[in-house]
Amino acid sequence: MARDPAISDIFYYFEQFSSLQTGRTIGRKIGVMQEVMLRKYLMQSPAVAERILLEHSVEGLSGATHKLEFLVCNLSDRLVMPINQPIQYGGIELQMVSGKNDSAKIVARWLDEDNPVRLVSEIKKGATFNSKPLLLRLRREGLVARLIEVSSDYAELALLEPAVPLATIESKRVGAQRFSSSDKLGAGIQTIEKAKQAALVAIDADLRFNGTVKPQAVPQQLRRYLSIVVLGNGVHWERKSRRVLLTYVDHVYLVPDTSIIRYCDYVRNLSQQKGEDFLQFYMDYFSGMTTMKNDNFQVDDDDFVALEGDSVSLLTVVEQHITNINPI
Repeated sequence: MARDPAISDIFYYFEQFSSLQTGRTIGRKIGVMQEVMLRKYLMQSPAVAERILLEHSVEGLSGATHKLEFLVCNLSDRLVMPINQPIQYGGIELQMVSGKNDSAKIVARWLDEDNPVRLVSEIKKGATFNSKPLLLRLRREGLVARLIEVSSDYAELALLEPAVPLATIESKRVGAQRFSSSDKLGAGIQTIEKAKQAALVAIDADLRFNGTVKPQAVPQQLRRYLSIVVLGNGVHWERKSRRVLLTYVDHVYLVPDTSIIRYCDYVRNLSQQKGEDFLQFYMDYFSGMTTMKNDNFQVDDDDFVALEGDSVSLLTVVEQHITNINPI
């Protein structure tokens, strides 16, 4: 098949492995791969990594909740717990009873007399508390707790405020569509709809947290909340969809096809080393963004290219925003 410059190179990469039956499923897995790449990239920055929540919801001015791949939260406080020395925060008492390089065992006790709950929770470094009673109790305080440092002597927690986002980051990918009246592929009808969906989230959150929308914002005025969208299959986003995004979203970046293909080649090489079928290995490898594999694939600034206007890298944009708004 002759190469059509309006069709993503990823389409041609997977053409040899796929069929009409498997093509759509592969497309979803490429979307997961894009999210994994973005997670790897964002987690390179300690300031970003400690503030970020995965697949979390944010409520806009309309009252609608929008589930996003990445939510960069306001950091309310850091708590340092020397071993066996309880500390209190709100209605909770926390005490580290043991710790090592990658995890800590923490006892939590409710201070409410009518609810004398006491539980032990083990948490890994970089993770948030996932014990449901403690998770729900912290949410009553408007907080999520993440373990950011641990040793045999102390543990340090970052207390995040999910209801106070510094930034939201969405990952969007679209495919190509074959129209009945033509043999050519092109941007599908879902492309403009995904663009409008991402713009709506940006507007709804912008109105709530900034009290304005991007086109009406005062130039050079510091915005407390930023909307960021990362696009895959860049050639499939036609001009009108790009204009919608650039009008209402603060920063829009593209993941080049070459970056996606580089990761595909990495996984293909792994499948060959294990003597397994590449396509099935690939489908299993990207089970989900929150359960991504720990591998040595490297992601850097060049893997996220500004759609228009930005000369600053995506990670630098987020880091600078943290420094301006929440430098704790």
